[in-house]
Amino acid sequence: MAVHSRWSCSLVALLALWVAPAVGQEVGVTKKVGLGVGSGTKGSLGLTAKYYLGDDLALLAFVGRNGVRDTAVSLDCVVEPLQAYKHPSGRLHVGGGAGLAYWGSAGSKHVAVAGIVQVGWQFAALPVEVIADWRPFYELDDALQMGALGGALRWFF
Repeated sequence: MAVHSRWSCSLVALLALWVAPAVGQEVGVTKKVGLGVGSGTKGSLGLTAKYYLGDDLALLAFVGRNGVRDTAVSLDCVVEPLQAYKHPSGRLHVGGGAGLAYWGSAGSKHVAVAGIVQVGWQFAALPVEVIADWRPFYELDDALQMGALGGALRWFF
């Protein structure tokens, strides 16, 4: 049963990224999809994807591990309305949003609602983004947790 749940959550995250192009608008030149490595609401390391729906609205997906045995999946929506600094080498942006997270193994399953505060640097010469974020979350069967600092490194195409 745990394998079924794990694949179901992964499938939902991938489906959301597949359906999103139907409503998306181009950002920058042609760079609206980013793939890389990073952390999620409860995942310590895994694959991360970002899809821009508009100039400052994006979907984030994460599939990875939480500890040794748990699989972690999160799907978030972020808004990046503030360009804090612009330089010929790139731009610094600040944003935030919310999302859902799932993690667990055969013996335990957890679902949480999360908030996101992020700061990111997008390079002008390279299609690369570096993100630092904080994700406090409310575990639906437990309590509010302050989360941890995380981040991501994504290549856009």
